[in-house]
Amino acid sequence: MSRFATALVLLFCVQGLWAQESKPGKIPASIFAKGGSYESVSLSPDGRYLAVSVREDSNYALMVFTLPERKRIYAMRFGNNSTVGRIDWTSKERMIISMGFVRDDREADAARLTGELVAVNADGTGWEYLFGFQGEQASGTRLVTAAQAEKGFASLVDALPDSPELALVTVITTTQRIGNYRYYVSDFTPLYRLNVNTGKRSKLVAPPMREPGAYLADAKGEVKLVSGTNDDSYSPKTYWHLGNGEWEKVPVEGEKVSPLRVSKDGRKAYFRVNREGDRNCLVEWLLPSGKGTELAAPKDLYCRPAQELGTVYFSADDRPYGYAAYEAAPMVLTDRGPAEAQVTAALQEQFPGQVVYLASASNDGRKMLFFVYSDRNSGEYYLFDANKGSV
Repeated sequence: MSRFATALVLLFCVQGLWAQESKPGKIPASIFAKGGSYESVSLSPDGRYLAVSVREDSNYALMVFTLPERKRIYAMRFGNNSTVGRIDWTSKERMIISMGFVRDDREADAARLTGELVAVNADGTGWEYLFGFQGEQASGTRLVTAAQAEKGFASLVDALPDSPELALVTVITTTQRIGNYRYYVSDFTPLYRLNVNTGKRSKLVAPPMREPGAYLADAKGEVKLVSGTNDDSYSPKTYWHLGNGEWEKVPVEGEKVSPLRVSKDGRKAYFRVNREGDRNCLVEWLLPSGKGTELAAPKDLYCRPAQELGTVYFSADDRPYGYAAYEAAPMVLTDRGPAEAQVTAALQEQFPGQVVYLASASNDGRKMLFFVYSDRNSGEYYLFDANKGSV
């Protein structure tokens, strides 16, 4: 047994049948369709706080706990089927909440994003409605703000925890929508820098295609890659940023090239590349230092059947250490050097036959939150603390 699994202490447990006492009689069918109690769970960059989206029947709340005490310091309840769609930390104290909604008649459904962004500190202070259709209309609720209502959809691209006041977002306004959900503007759909304290934003860069699907930046917020589609093809294309708004197609070949990660220092990029339809490869490429720089040749790290290689896991220092068919599928470890891989291996040994994957981690990788589940276990979260050497 690895030293990382010397102690196992349950942090949180999603309610489910496995935890109920066995009783005679029939089990109501509604139990099997019941959603989990905890939906979005996220560690702060320094591992001091744990933010949790909590669901109880049709009621939803955001709660923040201190670690390791697990003391609740903040809770906010939502109405009108509103809930937390996603939690991202933009600094050690501040979060960006991507708002969502759930229909009354679909209790087990995941939240659908509304395009609204809200920022709040861990202790509940500093609420700011950053973007959305409510704006001033939110007066009389907990989302009181002087912001102007904007009809559109904002998506968080990067919370930039190393730049506490800034985040990267895309915004699609209703004026950009013309039939068939396609968007037409003079500079396509640009990327913005967003001030997470005021909601003010400024255009950072425009993509070389009409419908960008993913922007990737380094830890400083410098955009390195963009991937998306244009009118000439439904197949996504990926470009690297030369600077000054100029783009060039990456020299990574395959039937489908999907950018996965840019290293924090901006020197490396990783891609999942489909070849021959039934094979996916993890590809590493050294990013050029600027325009006119000789391009390095991409390097295949490994290839697997396409149905096996979907999600790739990276350590805090940008090393790929495992892959899975998708996020909630069993993980195959490819590099047991990183601490993340060692803790995963220990938990896989501790919970044979169950799926173990990293759900969230502090920036330095000293604290990691793992999710463990199976067909007989609806789910448990375990917190690894490197300072204690235990989960």
